[in-house]
Amino acid sequence: MYDALKLQGFDHAVVNVRDGMDDAVRRWQQFGFTLTPRGFHSAGSINHLMMLGSDYIELLGFPPGGENARPELRDQPVGLNGLVLRPEDAQVLHDDLRARGVMVNPVDQLSRPIDTAQGPREVRFATVRFPAGGGVAGGRLYFCQHLTPELVWQPQWQSHANGATAVKFISVVVPDPKAEATVYARIFGDSQVEDLGWGMRVRMGHAAVLLCTQKDFQEHFPEAALDYGARTACMAALTVKVTSLARVAELLALNGVVLHPGPKSLYVPATLANNLVLEFTQ
Repeated sequence: MYDALKLQGFDHAVVNVRDGMDDAVRRWQQFGFTLTPRGFHSAGSINHLMMLGSDYIELLGFPPGGENARPELRDQPVGLNGLVLRPEDAQVLHDDLRARGVMVNPVDQLSRPIDTAQGPREVRFATVRFPAGGGVAGGRLYFCQHLTPELVWQPQWQSHANGATAVKFISVVVPDPKAEATVYARIFGDSQVEDLGWGMRVRMGHAAVLLCTQKDFQEHFPEAALDYGARTACMAALTVKVTSLARVAELLALNGVVLHPGPKSLYVPATLANNLVLEFTQ
């Protein structure tokens, strides 16, 4: 089924910062990331991207007074709330999913202006989303086809002081990982799902989703300090591959960022990273 969907793999992770974009930019720069200039979507939201090798992390929010433009951001807590896959063709993906009985919304065309050395251009993309209440637990999963990828992946934005190269894992806390894995399997196919014993792994190209219970998550990240609120499911951690953990430790110490040791990793607690755990690993 994964091949039938013609997915090119994981595209990006979305961090909902709501109306706190300026503070979020400051924090993620302290973590050693290079951020793109602020983008202004045709849908009314604003963003900054951290471009990696073939994927990226997106800080997404709204300007003061713009909370009604994107209710899916306004009505959700700050934190990791979007997991995005890249299809070869958004319309073909939409039609394939509908043919298999998976309900999705019509293809949505979005854009935002961007300044380039050649003058103003327009970044364009097409998305396929699930209806409200559909999709996966703990956040939004959707698909994004880049119609102008050359404007998004620019070399000056792909070099980071922390040596980040790719998103490796997205950890999602759910009450029943095996039950939630069947939802992913229905979308991507059984062959992409693996039982790890303590949780479930869903492969998405070079990246993977890790489904685990709150207990297992806390054992892995004892200093997580994640605010679940009333949620029983939550996109909880973002694991980023870097070239050197020693480099990360030195840089973030200079920037005054608290790091905690994990198994072959270092992580920033959720209190410092917009209510998600940011893990660095080689």
